[in-house]
Amino acid sequence: TLIMRMKYLLREQDNKPPELNAKPYEMLILTFSNEAADELRNRIEEEFGADVAEEMEITTFHGFGHSFLLAHEMTLDEDYQILDESRQEELILDLLGKVECDSVFDLKRPEETARNCVRQICRLKERRVSPDILQAAIEQWSEDEPAKRLEQTRATEFLNLFRAYEEAKTNLAAVDFADLINLPLDLLEKKPELVEAVRAKYKWVMVDEYQDVSRAVAMLLGKICGSGNPPWVVGDMRQAIY
Repeated sequence: TLIMRMKYLLREQDNKPPELNAKPYEMLILTFSNEAADELRNRIEEEFGADVAEEMEITTFHGFGHSFLLAHEMTLDEDYQILDESRQEELILDLLGKVECDSVFDLKRPEETARNCVRQICRLKERRVSPDILQAAIEQWSEDEPAKRLEQTRATEFLNLFRAYEEAKTNLAAVDFADLINLPLDLLEKKPELVEAVRAKYKWVMVDEYQDVSRAVAMLLGKICGSGNPPWVVGDMRQAIY
């Protein structure tokens, strides 16, 4: 479906409005896995040739975020590292012995605890929930409800771990995959001129596997795209995560 869209935009047609004639270098093709991006690139090369595919930006959302940070984020160390899931778990495992978090730490299953904590941190960050936002939410809970006291304790101790994780990551000059979405989004929210530059550069934005978008990804897409370059997306409602 996406290739058919590109055929329409890139190839001259007598009945097509001239404003829909696109150039390859104006196209940003986004998806969610390296395998999907490679497959799209191969199909585009087969259909239009390697030279045309080379002019386009065909990448994952995280790959786009990585490139964007290298180009625009001056506060990051030039040699910053990206933590994959296993490195995140190693970092959490180290913190479990240093942070007060007894209520979330299963001594019999430390690896499972670390894995579950990483998943929860990723879920929060995908929803744009920072440690400060989480703290504010916890403070709103009523201490007069005994049934919630244990939940509040667990949440507070998880918050301690979340804060320690973010601090340790900063000290390592590292980012995780959620940061590759959130940091570019933070930067675009602070600098409207960057929003204008990105929208001017990418006049045609197409997204594959749209059903996999998180809140943060949707918000980033909202900054990349505007009324002059609305996104064109392909998704499968049967696979959508609500």
